[in-house]
Amino acid sequence: MLFFATQSISEVSIRWDFIIGGLALFLFGIEFMGDGLKSIAGSKLRDYGKEC
Repeated sequence: MLFFATQSISEVSIRWDFIIGGLALFLFGIEFMGDGLKSIAGSKLRDYGKEC
């Protein structure tokens, strides 16, 4: 634990492929869950938007 705290920023290599891949999976999940919510709720979701 102390080893990681003593490393300087320049020595730490950032794995950009993991960061970009994680972001891509996150955005895919958001879109997938949104599509699922739309298909399950159907017209109820549209009617709720009109009431507010």
